[in-house]
Amino acid sequence: MPLLLLHIFVTNIVAQNSKPENSLLWKISGNGLKEDSYILLTTTNLCKSTPLNSKMVAALNSVKYICYEQSSRDPKNKSKLQALGMVNSEKQSAKNNMSSSVYSNLVDIASEAGLDENTVNMIKPVFLFKIIINNSIVDCNTSSTKVYENYVREYANKKAIKQGELFGLEEYTKLFDGYDKAFWDKSIGFLLNNRDKMQTDLEAKEIFYAQENVHGLTSLCITNGYLNARYGYPEIENAKMKLSSTRIDAIVKNQSTLFLIDFMSVANPKSSLFTFLNKLGYELTPVSNNNL
Repeated sequence: MPLLLLHIFVTNIVAQNSKPENSLLWKISGNGLKEDSYILLTTTNLCKSTPLNSKMVAALNSVKYICYEQSSRDPKNKSKLQALGMVNSEKQSAKNNMSSSVYSNLVDIASEAGLDENTVNMIKPVFLFKIIINNSIVDCNTSSTKVYENYVREYANKKAIKQGELFGLEEYTKLFDGYDKAFWDKSIGFLLNNRDKMQTDLEAKEIFYAQENVHGLTSLCITNGYLNARYGYPEIENAKMKLSSTRIDAIVKNQSTLFLIDFMSVANPKSSLFTFLNKLGYELTPVSNNNL
């Protein structure tokens, strides 16, 4: 779909879905909290930078702590992340984690990204996603694009706000060990076999995200087999969201916090982090420029 037509299509959807809950910033309140905390929904694979708006800056100025879902975007962790992305046993290789047809297709596409078959099998499948998307699917260098997390980290460093994460790099990486061959076949297989749709969907996601259109982002999750692959494993997803909500619970009771959480953690109503926080007694309220 040409970009102009895509923009018109997305704009029409935005106009039809301009409900108050279309916000990427949500307030955490209730359950005896004396100070409000916030969740800022983030995403990846954007071509254009998405600066913080006034309500996000106001939320930053009102909290004492910044907590990322995981810290892979922290420049200090680059070397550590690269080491964690390398397989340490043949069992973790791409060849042993997907069907022969998907694997063969992966090797062909990976060559476009400058990776030979030996290198493909040295990198854990979860890290192959970004390499393939950045070099073969998206027509831009997404690794150099600044997203909300980059802007928040810069702001927090400048203001000397304390920072941390819900999951350490090792712990977060280990979460993917629970996915089986069927998961990698579905997710990587969809990515490789639907390159035009991936390009169109990622362009749509970029527009939805810039306009804080939660409804549009959610619709993409429903129709894109790459984006929604994790939802096919409810046991893993629910365990992660339960652990995340428990850790958020402990943190907000101690100090006001801005959490940066991937949108995919709230998009599926059956395993939404918001649902788990509601069960703990917290109220999640979308924030507009008028109700911070």
